[in-house]
Amino acid sequence: MLPGVRLVACRLARLNHQDPRSNAHGSHLTANKVPNSRERSRFRGIEESDRTTEVRQEDGQKTKQAMKKQPRGTMDYQLEATSNTVIVRWNDNSVVTVASTGYGVQPLQKAKRWSREKKQFITIAMPNAVAQYNANMGGTDRMDQNLGAYRPTIRIKKCWWPIFRFAIGTAAQNAWLLYRKSEAAKRLPMDQLAFLRSIATTYIMRHRVKLPKPTTGLRGRPKNENLRWPADVRYDGKDHYITKAPGQHRCAVCKKNTTKMCIKCPRC
Repeated sequence: MLPGVRLVACRLARLNHQDPRSNAHGSHLTANKVPNSRERSRFRGIEESDRTTEVRQEDGQKTKQAMKKQPRGTMDYQLEATSNTVIVRWNDNSVVTVASTGYGVQPLQKAKRWSREKKQFITIAMPNAVAQYNANMGGTDRMDQNLGAYRPTIRIKKCWWPIFRFAIGTAAQNAWLLYRKSEAAKRLPMDQLAFLRSIATTYIMRHRVKLPKPTTGLRGRPKNENLRWPADVRYDGKDHYITKAPGQHRCAVCKKNTTKMCIKCPRC
């Protein structure tokens, strides 16, 4: 699956009575600025809608600069006969360009927007291609926002690094969304940054080679639960062996003095 792409299985309707495409059925691909994806999708028999910035200027089609001067809700569209693609431009808060092989302008949808001039909400017309794009790209846009919030700043000149970074970031983002829906989030809520830190801390502590230094010479007892090792490390069931501690200390579970410790997580 390409970055920023989500496959949506749905049934496509005919755009209008003038539309020559009669095989509008099957799967539909909704993409976000993926180069040359419409040609690949049509070759596989898949219709596609793509928000793009690399559409060629058609004869008679208004430019973005001209569309910005028009009232909100103004739309312009052209049919590219060679690729059977409808190119729709719609003026909302900014000019949106959508190229689709499965949807067109009709049937028109309605969008509710706030008008600064009238100081009230107004209803404007929205092309069907833009409405279908907004309906199918919600999760992908949220994923892009989450990935961009805490993107790794490590720069490696390797061809595989962007793919590896995207795969790890997507997996962590999906895991955080699942964690928010779980019962554990009610007991210990974590934002995305705290969740990413917990993942990094768990893997660092689980796979570290050197044993931690004995906690001797500390004044008082640490009462903060965060000083203990993560639960993912303490309950992983690997290499937890009892050994003799360098000195007497208090058990974190039963609160009694002991001379034993775990060789993997001594603060347990």
